[in-house]
Amino acid sequence: MEVEFFHGVHRYRYGFALTAKEVVEEWLFRKGVAGAPARVFTRQDGKISPNRNLMGSISDVVKRTRPDVLFLRSCAEWNESISEDVQKWFEQFRHVSGVSDRGFVGFTASRIQDETERERILRFVQKADFSISGIRAELKMFTEDDFPKEIPKELRRQALSMSSQLPPRILTLHPVYDAEGKQVAEEEFDLATDESEGTRKFLALAGPVLHTLEQGAILVVDEFEARLHPNLTKALLSWFHGPANTKNAQLILATHDTGLMEPELLRRDQIWFCEKDNVGSTRLYSLAEFDPQLVRNSTKFNRQYLMGIFGAVPHVALEEFLP
Repeated sequence: MEVEFFHGVHRYRYGFALTAKEVVEEWLFRKGVAGAPARVFTRQDGKISPNRNLMGSISDVVKRTRPDVLFLRSCAEWNESISEDVQKWFEQFRHVSGVSDRGFVGFTASRIQDETERERILRFVQKADFSISGIRAELKMFTEDDFPKEIPKELRRQALSMSSQLPPRILTLHPVYDAEGKQVAEEEFDLATDESEGTRKFLALAGPVLHTLEQGAILVVDEFEARLHPNLTKALLSWFHGPANTKNAQLILATHDTGLMEPELLRRDQIWFCEKDNVGSTRLYSLAEFDPQLVRNSTKFNRQYLMGIFGAVPHVALEEFLP
């Protein structure tokens, strides 16, 4: 595995190769505004070779690093400055599933507890045309009184010791209109039971998305298009490319929605394909690797993709299947 990234004024290249039992190789290079990349450390055949000019004397850290532990992690634990920088960059990563919102609805609920964040999230959701006039969140702790009385006291205490927090609850307000179209009241919905799947996902996703832009972090979303209207997914992509993204936050998404493969939305180097071979391994490659005469910036990428020009399409033959 290898990754190249910017952090502060430096460009880093960090990577490693490992088995289930040990780290086989590891390397870190750093490049400033000018000059060639400098080796920070390398690891090969069990030998760790740090650059003393950049890392100083860290022979003790080298000795303490076990064969199954990354040297980068060991250095960061001992407050080595360059390794801490790299570690901080990795800590920017946030990953959410586009299929289930269980993993991040709690984060959004906690953000809604703050009045300023609640207003931001509400305005964000309203701009997505969900007809929601207000939101609030409930974060409660279990007590022994929440259990049925027939459950023995000892079992209640054991359950509380494992988890003392009730599932987070987000509630939304919707306007109610009379026959003449005049608003006469508001009705409160439970996000988990009363709202559509699309509303649930977008509202739950609002917390991580806004926090990512606020921090200039990196958000990875799997099955990005699931439960969302195509116009909404396109709007989110355009929004990350727009003036709202003042801190260079990044959105990395996995999707099957070919409608997002448009030159108006994404550059060629921003589109990557995953292709499985006949033994089940996956190759990752960029649209930018194709001949620019074949794939121009004005090309309808999605049409060419569906024609099989870029590969990474399933070979479907259901018409040959006779049940």
